[in-house]
Amino acid sequence: MMRPPQTALLWTVALAWAAGVFVADLFTPLGVAIWALYVPVVLIAAPLRRPTIAYLLAAGCTVATAAGLFLSPPGGSFEWGWKNRIMGLVALWLSAWAAAAIARRSRQLGEALAEVQKEVHAREASEAGLRELTAELERRVADRRRELEEKQRRVEAILETAVEGIVTINERGIIDSFNRAAEKMFGYRAAEVIGQNVSLLMPSPDRERHDGYLENYLRSGQPKIIGIGREVVAQRKDGALFPMDLSVSEVRVGERRLFTALLRDNTERRKLEQEVATAAEHERARIGRELHDGLGQQLGGLLFFMKGLQLDLKAANSSQAGAAEQLCTELNTAMRLARTLSHELYAVRDTPDGLVEALDNLAERATSTHGIACAFLGDHALLVPNRAVASHLYRIAQEAAHNALKHSGAKHIEVEVGQRGSFVTLSIRDDGQGLPSAAAGRGLGLRTMDQRARLVGGELTVRSRPTGGVEVTCSVPTAIALTPGAFGGG
Repeated sequence: MMRPPQTALLWTVALAWAAGVFVADLFTPLGVAIWALYVPVVLIAAPLRRPTIAYLLAAGCTVATAAGLFLSPPGGSFEWGWKNRIMGLVALWLSAWAAAAIARRSRQLGEALAEVQKEVHAREASEAGLRELTAELERRVADRRRELEEKQRRVEAILETAVEGIVTINERGIIDSFNRAAEKMFGYRAAEVIGQNVSLLMPSPDRERHDGYLENYLRSGQPKIIGIGREVVAQRKDGALFPMDLSVSEVRVGERRLFTALLRDNTERRKLEQEVATAAEHERARIGRELHDGLGQQLGGLLFFMKGLQLDLKAANSSQAGAAEQLCTELNTAMRLARTLSHELYAVRDTPDGLVEALDNLAERATSTHGIACAFLGDHALLVPNRAVASHLYRIAQEAAHNALKHSGAKHIEVEVGQRGSFVTLSIRDDGQGLPSAAAGRGLGLRTMDQRARLVGGELTVRSRPTGGVEVTCSVPTAIALTPGAFGGG
C-alpha cells in the first residue's frame, strides 16, 4: 500500500501530464496522433492499486481527446482525424483496463503481502513469547533439577551414614541400592551386588525359596515378612551365617514397586546372649556335678551307715529298727532324686553324639520316673558338633516334655531328632489335652523355648495335633548345626 504523500504525487503528475497533452493537442494539427500521450496518464493509476482511478482517468482523457478533435487546428481531413481519435480511444481504454487489472492484482498482492506480514509479525510475537516461556520453563526445570539433586544428595548422605544396613530391591528381587552399612555387614561392595538377586545374601533353603515368596506376595498380596519385622539368618560373602533383624516396607514410585529392607546385625547381641546362656549352662553343669559328686556321695554314705544301723537294731530286736528302715528308704529316694536332678542339670556331653545320647536318656528317665511311655525315635547316627545347638535343642526337648507331663496329662510322648533336607529338626509329640489357642505363646516355657531356638538361628513352631496333643518342632539350618562355632556355638 502506497503512503498518502506518494499517492498525492502521482495524482499531481497524472493531472499535470494530462493538462500538458491537452494543451499540446490544441496546437497540433488534426491528423497528428497526439492522443497517444494520454496512455501514460491512465497507466499511472496502476501503482495506486485502485481500478476506479484508471477508469476515471480514461474517462477524463476521453473527454480531452474528443475536445481536441474540434479544437485542434486543421491539418488533414476531418474523417481521418476522428478515425485516428477512435483508435486512440480504443488504445486508451485498453490501457485503462490493463491498468485496472494491474491495480486489482497489485492490491490483492498487497493485501496478501500485508496478511503475510501480519502473520509473520504474529509468529514473531508468538516465537518471542515461546522463547520467553521456554526460558522460564528451562529456568524452572533447572531449579527443580537442582532441588531434586540436592534431595538426592541428602537421601544418599542419609543412606550412606545410616547405622542400619539399607537395601532396596525391585519387584523381581533385583538389588537396586546397597548402602555402606550393608557393605560392612555382608562384606560385598555395592558394585558387586547391585543388579544381582537379593537371594545372594541368604543361605539355603531361603535362597531357593525367596523368588517364590516374592511372586506369591505380588500375586496374592498376603505378606509374610513385608511390613512385619522379624529375625532371620543371613549369609556373608565369605559364607558365614549371622543373625539379623529384618524389616521390609513397600514403596510405589510411579508404576514401579520397590521394597526397602532395614537390616541390623545381631551378631554381637546374639553372642552376648549365647555367652549368658553358656554361662548358665556351665552353672547348671557345676551344680549337677556338685549334686552328683557332693550331695550324692554324702547321701550314699549316710545310706550305707543307716543300713548298718538298721541291721544292728534289727539284730538287737530294737523297736527303732522300723524307723531306721524307713530312714533308709527315704535316703535312697533322696539319693535317686539327687542323681536324677544332677543328670537333668548336666545332660549333654561335649561330643558330637552327645545330643542323641542325652535325648535317649531323657526318654528313659521320663518313662522310669513318671511311669508313662516316652520313646526316643531319633536318628542314632546323627552327629551335632555345634555344642550350643546341641545344648539348646536338648533344653527345648526337656521343657516340652516337662510341659506335657505337668500340664496336658499326656500318657505317651515321642522325641524325634534327625536331618530333614537343609535342617536338623527336633520334634516332641504328646497325646495330651492339646494347646489352648488363647495360651499359645504366652507361657514362660514357650517363650524360653522360642528364645533358645532363635539363639541358634532356628525356628520354633508349637501346634495342636489333629489327633490330640501338642507337637513342638524346632528346625535349625544344617549349616549352623553341623558347623562347630557357627552362630557363636562351641
